[in-house]
Amino acid sequence: MSSADRSRRVPRLCSVIVLLIADVLLLQVLRNVEAYPSQRTAVPLAPIILLSMAVSSLAFFTGALRRASNGLGAAVERAGRAPEERWLRAGFVRLLAGFTFFAAAFAWMLLVYRVDGIYTTPDTLTYAQVAQAGPFSPDFWTGGRPFTLPLVFRVFGLTPGALGGSVFLLRATAFTRFQALFSLLSFMTLGLVAAWQVKHPVLKSAMLTVMVALGLTLDVSQWNKMLLSESLTMSLMSLMVAVWLIGLHTLGRWKGLSARWRLLFLLIFLVVMSLFSFTRDTNAYLLLLLGATLLAALTVKRVRTHPGAGALLAAAAIMIVVSVLQDASARKGDRWLIPFLNVFRNRILVDEGATRYFEAHGAPIRESYQHLLDIECEEDNCRDLYAFLESDEGGRRLLAWIKGYGRDVYVRYLIANLTATVTVPFEDVNHMVSPDSSEYRRREHPEPAWFGAMRGILYPKSVGFILAWTAVVLALLSYAVWRDPQSVHNLVPVVLLVTAFPLMIVVWHGDYVELERHAAQIAFQMRLALWMGTGFGLGFIQREVGRFLRRAGGPHSAGVC
Repeated sequence: MSSADRSRRVPRLCSVIVLLIADVLLLQVLRNVEAYPSQRTAVPLAPIILLSMAVSSLAFFTGALRRASNGLGAAVERAGRAPEERWLRAGFVRLLAGFTFFAAAFAWMLLVYRVDGIYTTPDTLTYAQVAQAGPFSPDFWTGGRPFTLPLVFRVFGLTPGALGGSVFLLRATAFTRFQALFSLLSFMTLGLVAAWQVKHPVLKSAMLTVMVALGLTLDVSQWNKMLLSESLTMSLMSLMVAVWLIGLHTLGRWKGLSARWRLLFLLIFLVVMSLFSFTRDTNAYLLLLLGATLLAALTVKRVRTHPGAGALLAAAAIMIVVSVLQDASARKGDRWLIPFLNVFRNRILVDEGATRYFEAHGAPIRESYQHLLDIECEEDNCRDLYAFLESDEGGRRLLAWIKGYGRDVYVRYLIANLTATVTVPFEDVNHMVSPDSSEYRRREHPEPAWFGAMRGILYPKSVGFILAWTAVVLALLSYAVWRDPQSVHNLVPVVLLVTAFPLMIVVWHGDYVELERHAAQIAFQMRLALWMGTGFGLGFIQREVGRFLRRAGGPHSAGVC
C-alpha cells in the first residue's frame, strides 16, 4: 500500500469513529425523547444534537474531519500500521455522515413535535369541506379554500365527518406527523441546494445546519401540529427556493441540456409553484411579483441575450399564469368575501372618507350604517356581522352589492389613496416582522430550556435588528452581484427580502383579523432570506479575501482561503 493511500485511510477511519460515537449518543437521545418533558433529561440533549449536526455536515461535504486528523494519520503511517479495509472509502464516510445528520435532525424534530398538542380552528372545517368534494368536483378547484391543503386532507381522510368522529385523533396524528417529516425533508433539501452555492467547506456545513435548524425552531415547527395551511406553505416555500437556486445554477448551460431535461425541470417548476401558490391565496401575489420581476429583468439587453433567457421567460409565464388562475379561482369561490367583510366593517365603515367613497360608487351603506357599527367584529368573531348581512333586507342588498362590485371598488380606493395605502400598514410592522402566534399553540409539555436560546439565535424577534440585518444583507449581496454578475444565486435572498415589504401591504389590506397569523409566512420568509443571504455574503467575502491575498502575496498565499 502506498503512503498516499495510508494517509487517506487513517483520517477516514477517524471520521468513521467520530460519526459512530455521535450515532450512539443520538440513539440515547431518541430513547430519551419518550421520557420528555423531564427537564433534567431534555436539557443535555441540545449540545449532542447540535454537535452531531455540525460534525456530520462537515464530514459529509468535504471530509473536514479527515484533514483535522492528518496529524494522527501521519503518526500511524510512520508506525506502519495503516488500516487496509476496502470499505473505508470516501463514499462510505459521506453516507455515514448523511445518516448521522438526518438522525440528529430527526431527534430534534421529535422533541419539537412533542411539545404541543394537535390544534384546530374553524378554518380547519372549511378545508375539510373542500377535501370532501374531491378532485373531480368543481368545488375542489374553485371552492371556499385553495386546493393544496384539502388535497392532503383527502389523502389522510380528514373530511368534516372525521373531524368530529372517533377516528379524528388517529388521522390528525398521521397528518401532523406527515407535516413534520415533510417540513424536515424540505428544509434539508433547501440546505443542501444552498450549500451547493458556496465553496468553503465550513460555509457549506453552516448553510445546511442553519437551514435545517431554522425549520426546527418552534416559530416554524409549531405549525406542524396544526390542521392549517401554514406548515405546508413554509415547507413548499423552502422547496420553491431550492428549485429557483437549481434553475439559476443551470441557466448558463440551459441550451446545452436535452429537451427532455428542460421539459422535466419546467414540469417540476410548474408543480412546485402551483402547490405553493394554492396553499394560501396570498401566495399568488408573491408569484405575481416574482413573475413581473423576471419580465422586467428581460427588458435588459444583457439578460435578454443570455442563453437561459428562454427559461426565464418560461418561468415568468408559469408564475404569472398560476397567480392569474388562482385569482380567478378565488373570485369564483368567493374566498375573498369574508376577509373583505372584516376590512369593510373595521376599516371602511369607521372612516368617514372611505364610507363616502363607497357610497359614491353605489354601496347602499346608509340604510344599515348604524346597525353595522353596533355589531361587534373583533379578531376572528364576526359571525354576527355575517348573520346580519344574510338576514336583514338592507344587509342583503349591501351584501349583493359587495359581491358584485366591492372588491373592485376597494382596489380603486386603495389606488386613489396610494400614500396611505403604502404607509399605514407599516404602523403594524412589529406584528408582521415579528408576529406572536403562540395563541395558536396547545401546549402539552413545557419547552426544554434550550429551546428559548435556539429561538433567540435562529429566529430573532427584535424588529430593529431584523431591519438592520436586512439592510446589511441587501447591500452586501447587491455589491456581490455587481462585482460578479455570474453569481445570480445572490439575487434569491435579495428578491425574497424585497418582496416581503409589498407582501406586508397585501396582507394588511387583505384582512383585518388574525394579522399575526397571516403575517407568519412573511416573518419566516425574511429570516430564511437573511440566513441564506448571510451565508452567500460570507462566501463572497471569503472569495474576495482569497483573491486579495493571492494578489498581495503571490502563489504562497493561494491556499489561505
